[in-house]
Amino acid sequence: MLYKNLDICGKSPKGGILWSSEELADFIGKFSANNARDLSDKKYKIISLGDCCFTRQMLTWMGIKPSKANGELTHPFDLSANSLSNIADCIYNDFKHFCDPEFIKNNTHTLYGGSYPHDESDMIENDAAKFRITYLRRISNFYEDVYYTKSSLFFINVNESRGEELVNNAEKMIATLHTKFSNINYKFVMVNGVGEKSPLAFDGEKNIYINCDKPYEEYRWHESKHLHTDAGMEYACDFSFKIKEVLKKYA
Repeated sequence: MLYKNLDICGKSPKGGILWSSEELADFIGKFSANNARDLSDKKYKIISLGDCCFTRQMLTWMGIKPSKANGELTHPFDLSANSLSNIADCIYNDFKHFCDPEFIKNNTHTLYGGSYPHDESDMIENDAAKFRITYLRRISNFYEDVYYTKSSLFFINVNESRGEELVNNAEKMIATLHTKFSNINYKFVMVNGVGEKSPLAFDGEKNIYINCDKPYEEYRWHESKHLHTDAGMEYACDFSFKIKEVLKKYA
């Protein structure tokens, strides 16, 4: 059943029929404004820890995280596809060698892994010079927001990991954040989209685990045939509602 928040747009279920661009823009505009109002008294900073661009883009789209146009800085994992293990390695090693051209090859990073589809052409041209400049800036943004924010800090990861992979990656990231940022007041929030139970490493206070199941196994958030439907919008609303509740409680 769709969240009652959907009523702000006067929309009822349509059986999975694709929404028009006008319907989508109208709904998202009203829903994101509603979220922004709900959080207007909260001071927080969100840093995406992947595992893809869904985290940054959906949080911005739904009014939870400010857009770049509104002054929000871009971080190194906002527009990449990385496992949580890869991201933990980057953070633990202080991004050492991340921008070395020898490791930047055709949309992939051969040292840390992951792909960068939004920056693919920059990884190929002129010895990846533009990519390196871009990511040096994004890495600097990452540390600026971690160390100098005066707001509550939230690291957020969204993934579809299962079983041992989920447990190992979660434990690795929790340990990495604790080691590198023990003097920082932060929360690590993991959102799992495939119904896996919370690994024991999550204590519900410093490290918070959320289930937000994707609508169906074949769902791909970046494809309009999935996202621009009742099921896609219900998932987007469910995701933003659960993140908003964390922010309202802890920010």
